[in-house]
Amino acid sequence: MSIDLSWLPDDGGTGHMPCNSDVINFWKAVKEITNFQSMMEIGFNAGHSSSIILSLFDDVRIDSYDIGQFDITHSNGKLVKEKFTDRFDLFIQDSMKISSSKLNGKYDLMFIDGSHDYNPVVSDINLFLNSDIQYVIMDDLQNKNVKRAYGELLNNSSFEVLHETRYTAILPYQMRNKNIKPKNVPIRLIGKVK
Repeated sequence: MSIDLSWLPDDGGTGHMPCNSDVINFWKAVKEITNFQSMMEIGFNAGHSSSIILSLFDDVRIDSYDIGQFDITHSNGKLVKEKFTDRFDLFIQDSMKISSSKLNGKYDLMFIDGSHDYNPVVSDINLFLNSDIQYVIMDDLQNKNVKRAYGELLNNSSFEVLHETRYTAILPYQMRNKNIKPKNVPIRLIGKVK
């Protein structure tokens, strides 16, 4: 299956998840394992991940949270909203200021792909831990801060890895054409052990 994201501008300034078979197969496996219908995404960026997921599954709704530091976040957020109307909303809000109690009963799945600094990643994981959300996806586990936070908070007997893969990320413009190899990115679906 191919997905056409030509309608979604990429200013080159942000890195993102590509729309390739590794990514599509990962999301199909996540859907099969969890049957998620509502997702909280932390880190919209330019909207590629949301657009891939919403294109794949017409029964999924996504609320995306982003601090809004890039102009393309705002403009692409409007485009994704226009295309997927009542199945998507973008909130310009720092995830570190969200109360876990406001998430209860709202989402089947959380996708953590926001800041890659240690403290915000810990905060995002704690948001998941203190909510009733059953599943979390951790992206960018090659990043030392994300890997450290994951190891400290999610790598224990209360959680199980349900699916994982790797994909080659599209690099931000400042890293392109500088002999920097594209990142081979681990992504993992984790579930709370019942």
